[in-house]
Amino acid sequence: MKKKIIPVSIADVFLLEDKIVGVRFTKDGELNEAVAIDILKAVLDLAEGKPHAIYYDFNKYNVLLSNIAKKLASVRNDLDSNLIARAFLSRNLMNQIEANHFIQYSKPLAETKVFQTEDEALTWLRSKIHAFKAVDKPANPLSKQ
Repeated sequence: MKKKIIPVSIADVFLLEDKIVGVRFTKDGELNEAVAIDILKAVLDLAEGKPHAIYYDFNKYNVLLSNIAKKLASVRNDLDSNLIARAFLSRNLMNQIEANHFIQYSKPLAETKVFQTEDEALTWLRSKIHAFKAVDKPANPLSKQ
């Protein structure tokens, strides 16, 4: 099965694996309001309204996060948008600073963390999805109370 990729101006958005939507930046640029909205639409399209995590891979590119993009992203949370968690993969100092600034000052409602390796980021996201599934299971109406 071919992976569905939704290109936006500075990134490709795709379903990385079950419940993890990937955003891989493809060039240097600013994540402004218009780009943030395009990425959000693509993420929601790929997630199909189901709980999901987001994996942002800056891919060695310099990506500046505008204030409006930070605000848009910070208010997405598992209570109203099915966002379980988000991981930033940063391979350079500038993006580490941008991502950490986003986390510190925007105080995102969904758990968010910065990683230096893809393996660490995906392992952490999978653990958050697993924990979410454990809490999210509906009670069995046939079980004894």
